[in-house]
Amino acid sequence: ELTVQEALQVGAANSREYQDQKEQVFTTALQLDLERDVYRTTYSGMLNALLTGEAAGDEAERGAEGGFTAGLTRRFASGAELTGRIGLDVVRLLTGDKTTTFGLVADASISMPLLRGFGRDIVLEPLTQAERDVLYAIMLFERFRQDFAVGIASSYLRVLEAFARVRTAEDNLERLELAGRRTAAMADAGRLPAIQVGQARQDELRARTSLVAERRGVDERLDLFKLTLGLPVDAQIQLDTNEMARLAERLRPALDGATGAPAVWEDLEAAIDGSLRDRLDLMVDERQVEDRQRKVRVAEDALRAGMELKAGVSANRAAASSGDAATLRLEDGRYRAGLDLDLPWYRGPERAAFRQSLIALDKQIRSLERKEDAVKAEVRGAHRRLLAARQNYIIQKEAMKLADQRVKGTQTFLRAGRAEVRDLLEAQDSYVSAQNALTAAVVDYRIAEMEMRRDMGLLRVDEKGRWYEGE
Repeated sequence: ELTVQEALQVGAANSREYQDQKEQVFTTALQLDLERDVYRTTYSGMLNALLTGEAAGDEAERGAEGGFTAGLTRRFASGAELTGRIGLDVVRLLTGDKTTTFGLVADASISMPLLRGFGRDIVLEPLTQAERDVLYAIMLFERFRQDFAVGIASSYLRVLEAFARVRTAEDNLERLELAGRRTAAMADAGRLPAIQVGQARQDELRARTSLVAERRGVDERLDLFKLTLGLPVDAQIQLDTNEMARLAERLRPALDGATGAPAVWEDLEAAIDGSLRDRLDLMVDERQVEDRQRKVRVAEDALRAGMELKAGVSANRAAASSGDAATLRLEDGRYRAGLDLDLPWYRGPERAAFRQSLIALDKQIRSLERKEDAVKAEVRGAHRRLLAARQNYIIQKEAMKLADQRVKGTQTFLRAGRAEVRDLLEAQDSYVSAQNALTAAVVDYRIAEMEMRRDMGLLRVDEKGRWYEGE
């Protein structure tokens, strides 16, 4: 048996759509890790060994070669890049005097931009964007979880509504069967014409048909609900049918006007201001405008002249086994330093990229404006649905009260011979319609309430899929 909160947890654990969205966050985080890897010190190393020889001849020369190379690379936030390498080579003859030769080689170099491509903002832009992309993925996933929670809870309540319609149909059939027996008895006593017995029988058969349809409908809704949770359709689950009664009891004070909904819901402008402040998907659009502004600065930087400082040192040393040891001496090394200047005589592609970045910025600003308008429209629509649902509940509650009085009054008149069976059947049909409408009104209000919280950004879902509703 699943409560609403348990259904949310099951959906978070099993829903394929939920898992797809969660994996998208991890995929974005992996891309961030790759961008961070550019600024980590990376090491490389290689070992190699080789046997050489000639296939024929007494004087064939055979030998063994081996080597080891190790290096590192480090890129800095200023744009500077440092590389270093050291290598060892060993050659040994396997014939004759078995001479061994050792060789050492070392190299280090650094390069750093001084004009185009210089500065943390320019150099770290890919990393900055990757970090913000992860933030966006998390925010959009949280927004998805809010939609997902509302969808699961709405489906849950719709299934309970279907169960309630089945119970109403069963009660209606039971009352019609009782009315049919009473009508037959009164007809046998000569108090009613036989045609009214047929009318009662026809309504009883229609009630049976309606019950079959309601039972089929609840099974179909339950199967769809299982698929929404990510469960197979043959999974054996039960919903907490007492939830509907608890829901009606909890909502009754607000629906009856004894205690109203949160004040911000009554003030539409305050609700809109809150949504513009708290909606996560809108926050993403706002920050993406900042991203586009940075992209413009990067594209503008690409139009500048390029100047790069380069420097390096390398040294190598070789020695035979009978001679000096193979040691590196910096005074024997080779040093180099220089500047590369790239004058901005032609910047056609870069100029086009700069203009495209300006267009993309304007486009993103328009997208943000559209999103703000869409958020306002969503909140206004949710607010209208909430008020309409409350008014509908009040109407249906009054209709239910009148339908109950009509059924009781008609039964009294029928026993007194002042009413016909048709009157009772019509009153009973109105009672069933009113009861179903009242149940639907409670569910509609609860769903509208959840949608209002979601559209205002007040709904929160924890890591296990359980939700809580903020004010």
